Amino acid sequence: MRHLLVCLLLAAVPAAGAAPPPLPATLWRYVAKGRIRILEMLTLTSEGPNVVLRIRHFDPKLVAREEKDRAVELPLVAKGPREAVFEGPEYDAKGAVRLTYRRGDDDSLTAVLEKEGTRQEFRLRRR
Repeated sequence: MRHLLVCLLLAAVPAAGAAPPPLPATLWRYVAKGRIRILEMLTLTSEGPNVVLRIRHFDPKLVAREEKDRAVELPLVAKGPREAVFEGPEYDAKGAVRLTYRRGDDDSLTAVLEKEGTRQEFRLRRR
């Protein structure tokens, strides 16, 4: 569960100015009606004082949505004890993307994706 992993990893990110530990790439998949609809690969990296979430999208045949030399890059713009907010340009540079992760007290995670005037909310929980 990509969103839960991101939020848990962010808990390890120290205060501004300190570098977080290196984090591996993660793969997440969206399945509907028993079929994979989209795959996402993401990394969370430290670049100087900043933390950047990079995302690449693939269809079930592993054809990338983004150009082969580009990923969606979303810098961390706000962080609280149980929340992380990433924001940056969409891969096609036509608009901005805002991705907010909030951890619940019950070890659940709410992910809010805002782009192109739309807002989607996903509530995820460990199995």
